[in-house]
Amino acid sequence: FHYPKGEPSHDSQHWVNFTQKESIGIGVQYQQLRSAFIDSQGTIQRPRKNITVKTAIDSATGTAAESQLFQYEFLEPGQTFAAVISVDETASEATAAFVKQAVNALKGQQIRLGKSRNSEFGRVDIIDVQPYKNDPNPARDTLVIWCLSDAEVVDANGVTTLAPSANDLGLATDAKLDKTRSFVRELTLSRFNQARQGFDSEQRLISKGSVLVYQLNSPLSEADCHKLSDGIGRNRAAGFGRVMINPAWAQKADLTSPFFTPITVNQAAEKPLQTPATPLIKWLSAQAT
Repeated sequence: FHYPKGEPSHDSQHWVNFTQKESIGIGVQYQQLRSAFIDSQGTIQRPRKNITVKTAIDSATGTAAESQLFQYEFLEPGQTFAAVISVDETASEATAAFVKQAVNALKGQQIRLGKSRNSEFGRVDIIDVQPYKNDPNPARDTLVIWCLSDAEVVDANGVTTLAPSANDLGLATDAKLDKTRSFVRELTLSRFNQARQGFDSEQRLISKGSVLVYQLNSPLSEADCHKLSDGIGRNRAAGFGRVMINPAWAQKADLTSPFFTPITVNQAAEKPLQTPATPLIKWLSAQAT
């Protein structure tokens, strides 16, 4: 999304939909909204973070270790994040069954993630949610692809491209990229190769938040919609290539909610803490009463 330079970025009334040419003002200088995330109601959201300062403990003396002061940046509690686990159609039945078994084992569980898990950080609840469903064909002559994550798309020569054709996306439908209505930001990435113990050559990726608009000569087929729903480009196992097809906001000249169909998350009930029955806990409980 873009907004006129000088206007407040947090007000969705100033946002402009570049996929609809009639919403673009003549002679207006726009800048991209890229400092935060937005929800389905057009409200800016930022993960709540904080910082804590700690010091290492000298095991010999039980006191603070010399020159061992450090700090953590952490996510504050009470926030919800969604993740996707997918299995390629070409995977063996054993692999698919293993992933399904692992996912079922995690449902409803409380685990710890991240660093400093043995102290105060990382306790999370895992619940199962239904993923959003892509709408294959609200506009029969236009295909809008909204990149939810970075995408690594290659052309027919195996070179990464920032302007993928329909063939580069593996589509059978005849489509042409409309560069006047698309907006693409790039990201340069160099991966570390464990086998060679060195970095691979730089790759140019389509950055998350980019929008690709295609003019269709025929309606998007169900097979092509299904293929796009699985993602675009390569290295999707690393989280690349997640997209949303024809989001609701792309069909409106005026950006009004809902911007897209959100994932429904039912908050898990707070589980009571289990007090360990140790002599120390019993003694502390007796002192408190």
